[in-house]
Amino acid sequence: MSQAADSLKLVLRGGTTPINNPEEMLRRYTDPIDMFYLEYKGVTDQDKLFPEDVAITLAFNSRASKKTVYSLRDCSFDLSAIPDTQLEETTPQERSILANLVVEMANLPGIQASIATKILHKKRPKLIPVLDNKAIFGAYMNLNPPDAKKNFNGAKKTIEQTLQCIHNDLIANKNVWPELKKRAHGRTSIQIFDMIWWQYFIEKQTGEKK
Repeated sequence: MSQAADSLKLVLRGGTTPINNPEEMLRRYTDPIDMFYLEYKGVTDQDKLFPEDVAITLAFNSRASKKTVYSLRDCSFDLSAIPDTQLEETTPQERSILANLVVEMANLPGIQASIATKILHKKRPKLIPVLDNKAIFGAYMNLNPPDAKKNFNGAKKTIEQTLQCIHNDLIANKNVWPELKKRAHGRTSIQIFDMIWWQYFIEKQTGEKK
């Protein structure tokens, strides 16, 4: 029997969290605002950051403020050297460069790791996962979220470790993503990972299925 005919299964967090029927998690992930964020095609240059890039993060429950807008107005990040590739295909060196970028952005006023990756994900939707404070740092990594205002000097290690763990889970479940992509209308692997993990996390937290 083919895998498509069988019930699919994801094993996340280094094999410690089996998720049966991930296709059901995808089906139940139907928040229209989240979907708008995922489907929105940006109109700004994909290799640069602009104040306008803050707007779409508001659809993904970000805590962006006027400080965020000013920081993007004044920054001069060049993303042209950041590859437009899938996270699971990156090298350790590329993930280190990506972690540096997230940390540099997160150190700007009004921007922390969560907002930084919500902005960057729209620039590189196959490469840069959304590092949500609650679902990723808090639940997936069992870590306190990196805070740009408190002890952020050591956060690069945290960001790099998180990217590595997501990368490992993408690789470990490589036989499942193609079928899930069919069911998720071509979403990228990291988007499907995020959708399923968030739905799993919320249902476990609330004890309710949507």
